[in-house]
Amino acid sequence: MKLRNIFSVNSFFFICCLAFLFLHSSCAYILGGRTPQLVQIKKGIPDSAKLYYGGNFMGYAPKKIFIPKNAYLIPERNFIEIKAEGYKTKKIIITRKIRYGYFVLDLLFLGIPLIGDFATGKIYKPVPMRIGYELEKN
Repeated sequence: MKLRNIFSVNSFFFICCLAFLFLHSSCAYILGGRTPQLVQIKKGIPDSAKLYYGGNFMGYAPKKIFIPKNAYLIPERNFIEIKAEGYKTKKIIITRKIRYGYFVLDLLFLGIPLIGDFATGKIYKPVPMRIGYELEKN
């Protein structure tokens, strides 16, 4: 009876180790690391325009804005607004796109690492990643 309990504990431990390995051995997780998804707002006209993400003030341009991986689930809040006094507001919708390099590498490993990449959201990148702007005067 004890031998059977040891076997079931060892099996459970082995399955947990495999699950951890599959979720953390994906190409996007290893090569992309823990780098956050950033959108870079470059310097434009006018200088030091105010930046808003999802309606929240984030700072002044130029700046990098962090995009949470679950932001794409609420598309009506996933946008950047660039505002300046005396200028028209520019609204840019942020979408996501699959990083095809990581996708192909995962397929080379029988596709199993895709589970981890999609689960962690690391396989996606924000689009556009770099934004230049030139606001029109009112």
